[in-house]
Amino acid sequence: MQKLGTGIVILLLWFLLPGCSGLSVSPGDVMKAPGSQNNEEQVRKLVEDFLPAGAQLIIPRQPADISAIRSANICGNEEKELVAFYKKDYQLGIVILQNINGEWHKAGSVEEIGQDIGYADIKDLNNDKKEELLIGWSGGQGLDGELAIYTWKDNELKLVARQEYEAIAIGDLNGDKKDEFVILGLNRVEDPADYWAKASLFEFRNNSLKLVNEIDIDDYINGYGQVVLGNVSKDQKAVFLDMGIGAHSAYTDILIMENGELKSALTDDNGSATEKTFKAYNRDSLDVNGDGIIEVGLLQEPPGHEQAAMVEIPWIETWHQWDGQSGLVQVVESRWDYFGSYRFTMPEEWLGKVTLKVIDNDDSKRETIFYYIGHTGRERAELLRITTFNQKIWAEQGEKIKQQNPSMIILSTRNGKVQIGNLPSGVTRLKGQDLSEYKKLIIDETELKKGFQIVQPDWQ
Repeated sequence: MQKLGTGIVILLLWFLLPGCSGLSVSPGDVMKAPGSQNNEEQVRKLVEDFLPAGAQLIIPRQPADISAIRSANICGNEEKELVAFYKKDYQLGIVILQNINGEWHKAGSVEEIGQDIGYADIKDLNNDKKEELLIGWSGGQGLDGELAIYTWKDNELKLVARQEYEAIAIGDLNGDKKDEFVILGLNRVEDPADYWAKASLFEFRNNSLKLVNEIDIDDYINGYGQVVLGNVSKDQKAVFLDMGIGAHSAYTDILIMENGELKSALTDDNGSATEKTFKAYNRDSLDVNGDGIIEVGLLQEPPGHEQAAMVEIPWIETWHQWDGQSGLVQVVESRWDYFGSYRFTMPEEWLGKVTLKVIDNDDSKRETIFYYIGHTGRERAELLRITTFNQKIWAEQGEKIKQQNPSMIILSTRNGKVQIGNLPSGVTRLKGQDLSEYKKLIIDETELKKGFQIVQPDWQ
């Protein structure tokens, strides 16, 4: 048993910092709570004293807010417990620590053979004021995971449900304040005729998972890239599936609950989700405009690049929201630049009125120019130029560049790159209606910085 002061005991009840799975956890990764690093070190040492010799704390892969150590109410007592995840070679484990009169005791543990913990969450599935452990044991790449649900009974953890999965999403899809389980399966054998992919809806009833219904997914997907549960509208949740298909292409499906069952929100008699969202390269679904609703990302070839090879096209990202029926409505456009690792989300007023030109200079410099295209499509005028330099070139030439370009706006100096923006001087050959519209599209420095964001690539 271990003792800690009252202040540390209170500190232990905060949720802890998320991070990357499979990594040993440093003191700074232990706690998402106020306090000194010395206190965090005490917490880590407390937990590690209860781990098997040679074991290390690890952070499960999903969901994003999970961490190596969590507080929970597993036993249903007034005092919360600590739940910690660990690994020793191929031995994965969970340990539960209980505070009794200021002393920490090991209340229970579970061990499995595997590569990592692919999913871990803590939820009260029975509404009995005791939380269940939801653990996705993973054998590694190419192997199905296994979801295991544990509940506290007779002073120990009891396994009450198991379900294999390729990918998983858990949350309240129909607003009944109970979590549904969307289990995604995938079968790849030698004969393509036997390929299948499906999504299964389960509910947790009477301490077991009950199948509600299943729907087919495109048989020829390569796998599930991103699976995320979030808002498809202001008052409805959905599961967004971003899936690879072919050598580098992808498509997205949106799964919702309707009349108590799971269904695709996009597939209908007029076409499948594959047809409606097919894209040359993947774009993960995300809330790109910050309105709380997840958008589906597609790709559009900019005007003037009709004859370019696919890899040379400076794709415009088009972002779409579900229309509430079986289609999508475009809400915004953006440009993601893999060289600079940034995304510029264009103002809504630019929608359908912009083309791009990209100028590369080896790996040292790249310019992306946003042009307004007039009503005839033949006239162009520059709206924005974003230039990316690698850090070495900027260090050597930065002062000279500043002198030659005094109106430039420094957007970022992160990730070994420097991005600068230039807005138009106002000189243009446009006339009449084109000139009038162009002037309305010109942005200022505030709008430029609002639309600019450093991002990491998804999986192009």
